[in-house]
Amino acid sequence: MSTIKVNNIRSRTGSAISFTSGDTITIPSGATLTNNGTANFGKIAQVLHTTTTTELVLTSSAYTDLGLEQAITPSSTSSKILIFTNIHSQYQDSGQNAAYTMKMLRGATQVYTGGQLYEITSETANATGQQKDSWTFLDSPSTTSSTTYKVQVSTFNNSDVTFQRGGFFQSELLLMEILA
Repeated sequence: MSTIKVNNIRSRTGSAISFTSGDTITIPSGATLTNNGTANFGKIAQVLHTTTTTELVLTSSAYTDLGLEQAITPSSTSSKILIFTNIHSQYQDSGQNAAYTMKMLRGATQVYTGGQLYEITSETANATGQQKDSWTFLDSPSTTSSTTYKVQVSTFNNSDVTFQRGGFFQSELLLMEILA
């Protein structure tokens, strides 16, 4: 194997230095890679956040908008959207096992539904409780058009669940665009 030692590499024509598909560039341990230009890989391009304190009393098994909705315009079709949700709820279990679950929509497309029929539950009869539940998931929208993410919730067996009780508590949705 040959070694070429140089202090500066410049393209013979144009402004780009190209490598052939399948080539490997190895940066040894202890070396520092400095970027004085633009590198769009593994970088957070944008962070968008929204909250709601609007109370929602849900006693239906039908999926209902929680009031968390956020639009994002990815800068590349290869970008991923990392999604974080925190949902505040209060349940009143009158012997029917109070429970709720959530789903995430990208436009009209369902991108996430709880792993079980209903994930958050109380199994104690005649109990009341409050909790803040979190979900995190990754979506690949494959678009550079404005895309809206929305949270919907549903209760088990028409149980009584209040979200953002009294407007004193908040739920939140955070979107992060991760560049490929």
